[in-house]
Amino acid sequence: MKHALSALILTFISVGWSMPLAGEDTAHPLDLPANLNRSIEAALTLPYEGTLSFRRCVEDSDLSVILRVCHMSPGEKKMEILEPETLHGMLVVQSQKALWMTPFEDNNLSEEEKKNRENDARSLRWFRVLRDDTATIGLEDIPLVVQNYILSSTQTATVAKRKAREIHITPAADSRVVNFRPSLRIWIDEETKLPLKYERFDYNGRLEERLEFMEISTGSPSVSCDISTEGLQKIFSMTDAEVEQQELELDFVPFKPSRLPQGFQEKFSSRWKGREGITLHTLYTDGLARISTFQRKQTEEEKAKQAQEPPESRDKVKKPNWTRREAFIRELNGVHVFAVGDIPERGILRMLYNLEPVSSPAEDPTKKNPGK
Repeated sequence: MKHALSALILTFISVGWSMPLAGEDTAHPLDLPANLNRSIEAALTLPYEGTLSFRRCVEDSDLSVILRVCHMSPGEKKMEILEPETLHGMLVVQSQKALWMTPFEDNNLSEEEKKNRENDARSLRWFRVLRDDTATIGLEDIPLVVQNYILSSTQTATVAKRKAREIHITPAADSRVVNFRPSLRIWIDEETKLPLKYERFDYNGRLEERLEFMEISTGSPSVSCDISTEGLQKIFSMTDAEVEQQELELDFVPFKPSRLPQGFQEKFSSRWKGREGITLHTLYTDGLARISTFQRKQTEEEKAKQAQEPPESRDKVKKPNWTRREAFIRELNGVHVFAVGDIPERGILRMLYNLEPVSSPAEDPTKKNPGK
């Protein structure tokens, strides 16, 4: 999200996607990609504080959170959870290089309360990702969004007592695209360009996420954040991740799909060491939709189980029974490949059935963007 777009790219998308709105002077059409670009920059740089609500609907989980957020400078933010009650008072502090949270342990809680708190906190994967809480698209994603989606706007609305421009981002009507894609609505403050609300829908049109400011103040004079990490637990460090990237060498030959869904490109790769060995994560995107693959060396137990299967089905793609999402596993040449995405299964299956080994572990693309 920190990468700026070149003037050439902005000029191109401005020409291709400017559109007049009802009641506007057609000689000065609204430049929607430029508005989207400015809103993402505002979310990164503008001082603001306020109260917002966040709802995530994934699989059988429906999590609603209300929190107070204060943002002073790029990459530095403090969030205090107000609801649900199990997480009330928990703090999240984000800097450019690390993420801290209130420790889950609390001796004043019963075992049942501790369990409920941990389950709710684990559901807040949103907090554990180093991206801004008011933007689901990065600056570097805009060219792909313009290429694969339609940007439109026909109205304004009031959000947090501010006039906001409503922008819809919907899949391009291209008959060559057999897979559906997610869509997004963003409400951008007309004065500050700060995104005040967004709604993300899956490829079936079901709501996945909604974030909305209930109240907000902006500008340096009116914003004062007491940001401290004292008593908090560091749960992620970009510096540590970068060091880990430098030190970890893959102990398997990874695979790369020879075919991607239309409009998708590889965005980045990273690696880490867990209980089952070194894992290589690669993210692919079309600007809004995402597909992730996670590769690691097969465990001995997995090898033994695979050996008991009929030879003709050993390297076929399988769907795990522990998830309802578009997630699949393929075990090939001693490598366990797990893929998950937010497009229909056809596109993900095509990727997994068109895997080709990278000639050597050293040639995988991890180190071109370590720690992201």
